[in-house]
Amino acid sequence: MYLAQTTNISPTQSSFYVSLLESIIDKTSSKNKKDIDFAINEAKEVATGRREIFNISNNHYFFITTLLLDYEEKLKSLKDNNYGTETYREILEILK
Repeated sequence: MYLAQTTNISPTQSSFYVSLLESIIDKTSSKNKKDIDFAINEAKEVATGRREIFNISNNHYFFITTLLLDYEEKLKSLKDNNYGTETYREILEILK
């Protein structure tokens, strides 16, 4: 069980990540893409059992735990670390 299951989605944190994902989809920020991809990779490692939730970066803890709760099966099916616009859009819908 993930720790995030006991917490609610914070509107402030959610809107922050919505903004980041929208900038990635609109191709206005490559730095945001790098940060979000890193967080998706960490979530994917936890979802596939290659990493413990307690060892993830605190920088994107909310985002990672949200992905683990609502996007875990999709995380497990992601084949590489080069995520496309469709992946970002799916995650964006979770956060909205």
